[in-house]
Amino acid sequence: MQQGWGILGAAAGWSLVLLAQGILIYPPMLLRALEQTPVARLRQAYLPGALVGLAVWGASAGMATGLPPSTILNLLLGVGVGLGVGLAGLAIVSQFARNCLLRIFRKNKGTSGGTRPL
Repeated sequence: MQQGWGILGAAAGWSLVLLAQGILIYPPMLLRALEQTPVARLRQAYLPGALVGLAVWGASAGMATGLPPSTILNLLLGVGVGLGVGLAGLAIVSQFARNCLLRIFRKNKGTSGGTRPL
């Protein structure tokens, strides 16, 4: 903040501390505890979040460009679209959501003629 960055400098400073902990300290500890390879960690933990974040950023940037937040309605619409894209992305990458969908499709796969197997 002393360098003239104001509140953005404070936010960047706090974010760097949390980011450093999340990259340098905790992942190696978790790798040892979970007996997981670094590639598996990147694929299962970081890639889904990065893809959802990229989708939210793209949707929000598109809304801000196409529908500038000059009125409160435009702002709320842009935030709503970003939130919707984020929730949809989290539901898609969520293991719980995938398991629920697989259960539904597996139940319906074996049925024909309106009867359910016991």
